[in-house]
Amino acid sequence: MSTLGQMKRESRISGLSLFWDIVTIQPPAALSPPLTQESVKLGRLIAQLRRVIRMKQFDAAERAGIARSSASRIEQGDGTVAFGLVLRYLNAISPGTTLKELLNETVQSVAVHPAPEKRLRVRSKHNKS
Repeated sequence: MSTLGQMKRESRISGLSLFWDIVTIQPPAALSPPLTQESVKLGRLIAQLRRVIRMKQFDAAERAGIARSSASRIEQGDGTVAFGLVLRYLNAISPGTTLKELLNETVQSVAVHPAPEKRLRVRSKHNKS
């Protein structure tokens, strides 16, 4: 294996030599703690905005043309989500809202209204006699 992380393998087919480069794919580097905090803050603000306007995550993802799992990762602050997806998701929730407005919390619905509390599902207990 060379210092570039590549290995060449030779194969002989009817007298011809073919070389393939086998490239080792490295996972993306983890974000530094300050960047992770910023990513989580952005995700929380986007989720807060979506909840304030009472839009379901599935509907927002569908409007943005992304998978619901990607929407969930955005709202959780996953720093590995492509930046373009974050922008499309934000635009689907609140067209015309900029990242600057969202991060400065100057978006009218986020600044004025706190995020509604997450409701827990409560199942009624039926006594079987």
